Amino acid sequence: MEWNFNIQQSIARDTVLQVGYTGSRGVHLPYFTNNFDMVLPALTPQGYVWPVNGTPLNPNVGQISGTMWNSDSIFHALEIQVTRRLSKRLQGGVSYAWGKIIDSGSESANSNPGTFANSVPTLWFDERNGRGLADFDIRQNLAVNYIWEIPTFTAGPRALQWALNGWQWGGILHLASGEPFTPIITGDPLGMKGDQFDRPDVLTGPGCSGSRVNPGNPLDYIKTQCFAFPDPSTRFGDAGRNILIGPGILNLDTSLVRNISASEKFHAQLRAEFFNVLNHAQFGAPGADLNSPTTFGAISSTVNNPRVIQFGMKLVF
Repeated sequence: MEWNFNIQQSIARDTVLQVGYTGSRGVHLPYFTNNFDMVLPALTPQGYVWPVNGTPLNPNVGQISGTMWNSDSIFHALEIQVTRRLSKRLQGGVSYAWGKIIDSGSESANSNPGTFANSVPTLWFDERNGRGLADFDIRQNLAVNYIWEIPTFTAGPRALQWALNGWQWGGILHLASGEPFTPIITGDPLGMKGDQFDRPDVLTGPGCSGSRVNPGNPLDYIKTQCFAFPDPSTRFGDAGRNILIGPGILNLDTSLVRNISASEKFHAQLRAEFFNVLNHAQFGAPGADLNSPTTFGAISSTVNNPRVIQFGMKLVF
């Protein structure tokens, strides 16, 4: 189910404000797993605890796959857009969106994440265990765009006028918050004999009551002192799915365009485009495996290209 509502109002001369709300609700969404035949835990006051050297549900068979239709999702977003024509040759716009989407698992094939790099396995027998921010939840998005038709020159030699006239300069600035991710413990510390993972416990020591990340610190992005191995080691940790937010995005693209009209039937366009013109590094997600202490919490990759400049020409006839 999807719904939306928006209001558009002229708030000043050549200025339009649009405010909208959009939402959706999904039920009976598919949940696929390859690991129905696994060791099941006991539910205790401390959480799920697996037996030592437990036995799968049916030790006489191998992998059992299947699909359940028990996942759900809910989405709400506020959208604001302002468009203004500043002059006959200059116009700009600002768009801002605040949204939040919660689901029980963004990957249909949870045992083999592929669509989203930040997907992690969840417990198929407890939907609540996987409930959290969707893997593609981007809380805030801000985009600023502009187009300026550079004024024409009417004085000077005709050759100079031809070279200087017909230019257009535009750009898009994009800022966004980061994607969520989950701290995890790899291997099979629980003895599931199916999905091989666990989650750490979340601690409440100094500096852990609010955000558990250090924005702007790629070498120590996760506050590692806020997470610990569960005790006993066969207990499922209490860290929820996608409780941490990765680095955000800041990117500016700009272009310079020259339009040439030789006749009514022939037009040419010359383009110079600059992507990531600020050459700003967009950091990837940090290492989130508590079993890898040398990389846990540290960022070792970027997710964007460095500054790229390209030139092009388009002919229309």
